[in-house]
Amino acid sequence: MILESNWLQGTTILITGVCGFLGRHAAIAAAACGAQIIGYDKESVLPAILQKLAIVGRFKFVHGNFFKQMPELASALKNSLSKSSIYMLHFGGLANVSACETRPEIAFDSNVQFTWEVVEFCRRYGISGMVFPSTGYVYETDSSVPLLETSPVKVYNMYTATKLAAESLVIGHARANHYNALVVRLSNVYGPDSSKETVIGKIIAQARTGQRIVVDDETSIRDFIFIDDVIEGIFKLIEHFTHASGYIINLSTGIGTSIRQIVDIVSKILNQNEIASRNTASLGKPGGSSIVLANQLLHTLTGWKPSIFLTEGLNMSISNQGE
Repeated sequence: MILESNWLQGTTILITGVCGFLGRHAAIAAAACGAQIIGYDKESVLPAILQKLAIVGRFKFVHGNFFKQMPELASALKNSLSKSSIYMLHFGGLANVSACETRPEIAFDSNVQFTWEVVEFCRRYGISGMVFPSTGYVYETDSSVPLLETSPVKVYNMYTATKLAAESLVIGHARANHYNALVVRLSNVYGPDSSKETVIGKIIAQARTGQRIVVDDETSIRDFIFIDDVIEGIFKLIEHFTHASGYIINLSTGIGTSIRQIVDIVSKILNQNEIASRNTASLGKPGGSSIVLANQLLHTLTGWKPSIFLTEGLNMSISNQGE
């Protein structure tokens, strides 16, 4: 992707979870705009695309336990070529709902304790601003209209519990310590190499191998947003920190699409309509929920809205898979 963000030239972007889906896309996009990237991940294996950034001197990688690695991260900031602002993108954490439920202590450590360590790092080392991605799944899902940031939230499981706790921690800590921070509640993110645990990732993986496409509930409606739009939206919000700081903001398309429609579009792109079928047995379970996030606040604060339509995004996801 190509960001139109000249203001990133000369900045330093510190990204936790840099080896993950959001992290690596953000690092590549920001580096292309002239930012210096300091990437942190608990894992030691760096994706090849990020290794290329390191070779050209735009990327410093730190891995291991975040708390123990704070001095090394601080040293990397001090040695950064940046003479202007430093921003923290806290993308690290545990996003697997099942894993959060079966190992709640790990969910707490990964999504709450880790966030506490990150906000303390921001306070200690003069970070200009922080962005924390949360999820639209924290909203009550019995609404048939797009959900506003003021819509009721609900704790459904350990994943949403830890996300809501982390949201409050980020906003409260920033206000108490006088630095910029915002929370983005993401709708369903997809793109090339997105996890096979996601709805679209699972559908594409099945369709590409010629498998019968099986979904849990074809009637559910979700708000799907392409990864490039997510990254651009985050940097647009950082650019407008003066107005956006302290807010919880939906980052979404505001458009609902059923799972059945996704199956049909993917099957058509791959010319495999004959293998597309549904797990009708699952339709007897409670389903048909709608989670669509309104994005009026995003547009008001930045003047920007996502621009990649679903069919275009699915085409790019399929054609670039594995790159």
